Amino acid sequence: MMNIKADRDYMTTILDRIKNGKILIPKFQRDFVWNIGQMLDLFDSILKGFPIGSLILWTPEQDKFMTIDDIEGVKVDASDIGKLEDVCYVLDGRQRVTVLLSSLFEEGNFSRDFFVNLDDMKPFRQLNGVKRERFCNLALLEAFDTYSLVGYLERLRGSHLSDEVKLKYANRAKHVNKILQSYELGYINVKGGNIDEAVEIFSRLNSKATVISKDYMIQALAYNTDSDFLFGQAITDIKNDLAEYNFADISRDLILKCVFNHTNKIFIDGKIQDILAIKKRLPQIMSEVREDVRKAVDFLYRKCGVIDSKLLPYSYHLIILADFFRMVSSPTELQLDELRKWFFYTVYTNYFTNTSLSRIREGINRFRQFASGNKVSPLDVYDSVTLTSFPEKFSLRSVRVCSLVAVTLLEIGAERNFSSTFETVTVPLKGLENRNCANTIVCSSRTDALNVTQLFKGCLEWNDEFKKFCLSEEIMQAYFDNDFTEFMKKRNGALQAMETSFLHTIGLH
Repeated sequence: MMNIKADRDYMTTILDRIKNGKILIPKFQRDFVWNIGQMLDLFDSILKGFPIGSLILWTPEQDKFMTIDDIEGVKVDASDIGKLEDVCYVLDGRQRVTVLLSSLFEEGNFSRDFFVNLDDMKPFRQLNGVKRERFCNLALLEAFDTYSLVGYLERLRGSHLSDEVKLKYANRAKHVNKILQSYELGYINVKGGNIDEAVEIFSRLNSKATVISKDYMIQALAYNTDSDFLFGQAITDIKNDLAEYNFADISRDLILKCVFNHTNKIFIDGKIQDILAIKKRLPQIMSEVREDVRKAVDFLYRKCGVIDSKLLPYSYHLIILADFFRMVSSPTELQLDELRKWFFYTVYTNYFTNTSLSRIREGINRFRQFASGNKVSPLDVYDSVTLTSFPEKFSLRSVRVCSLVAVTLLEIGAERNFSSTFETVTVPLKGLENRNCANTIVCSSRTDALNVTQLFKGCLEWNDEFKKFCLSEEIMQAYFDNDFTEFMKKRNGALQAMETSFLHTIGLH
């Protein structure tokens, strides 16, 4: 049972609670990533009395997490953590409290960097501090700590400034101190529930719709001091390993779902607790996941034309293929051909869009029968594939466009290996401004893209090398005659003919 309550408290009180280990920053939180501009904006809002957003604090029912004990130079006193029953974790606000602690406390890494100009009352940053005799510049550290402020006022009193200026700076310094000491922070206190419920609550309460990555929560719960294994880092390593395939930017959650392949659950039903149940084996399992995912991506890259994660039609494809390579370390060519047939069938029939979740579960179990050798193909029946018309706009968010690009790259690769990336050339059609499939030429290298561009500018003569781009002399003649409607009609026909031929080759047409 979760209880949610909104409250407020002085910023000084909340920062002290964090420093004293009563409010903790769990290790599943992202690292501190704010830039100087964001930090200055935060202080500017505080000095103006503007709200800086509510923190979200969570007190779980049972879970205990590894926590961060050094917040940009500020040490957390964790000596009483085991005795406290009301310890809570920061779900949202890690960046804000880090800025405040590291800038307003003496030991913080930024405590010498931030100042307020007492002439215009604006915060600024200056590395290595500023000269003390410039009394218009007050360190936020001094403004925050009342005892330090007394030292500033004494120096100001002994300065050679006029009494009028001294009075102005003294009053403004005291005003800044009052703002910082009396500033209130709002927070939402969430009590009870497990990790999955906390993630859902966070997603609903957080106005920026930022989601805590579940893998960092698992990292905190599964951390083992003996092995020093970091689950989140293992996922980062897998992502980095896929850079050569242009897959390094796939979501962390996608890889996490591949980990569920190693539990007793189908990934669409997996819970964090299922992974925690195997936490002792996680170092070895993550090594296996790394290999499974790499093999799946290599298959997509070489056999399916998916040479960039942007071309992946469904995340299901990668997860299910990784499951196959988990079960089959060295597949036969016949199995690989069946996998490619399954991939393009599920793409062209919008299988994962038009199928219910219960049917997808059945499909995954059926796929595993194929992987275990009990079936000769991943599906019992392949219906006839009917090519649908192209969407009005060329966008890689469209499964239909992704399938077209992948097939095009495979057809180009039949003559020579495609490069590690792909290029598109948009042919200008007057009166038809949309970037659509007909006027978008997919190329497998920058050189080809330049040649195609030159062809449409009339700087290169036609030759049969351009046929691989679904172009013909007739199509080009329509373009140079400014008959763009005919150009689009004929090129759309050429693209669908290429797809039909490809699907026939793999046994789907």
